[in-house]
Amino acid sequence: MEKLKQYKYIILIALIILGFIFYWYSYRPYRITKLCITSAVDRANEIKGGQTSARYFFWKCQKQYGLAE
Repeated sequence: MEKLKQYKYIILIALIILGFIFYWYSYRPYRITKLCITSAVDRANEIKGGQTSARYFFWKCQKQYGLAE
């Protein structure tokens, strides 16, 4: 228990870094993908496009948020 008190700031910084890594590599791409799917389908339906249009709009949205190359 004494070692936990001694290293509490190091443990806290490590937890913050791990939380940020989880957000950046897991939660953020999931949220952006979900947003891009709904946006692409809506835009493809507006112009009466098909699956090809939806894929293009999805790619364009992901590129805007930095997920696509």
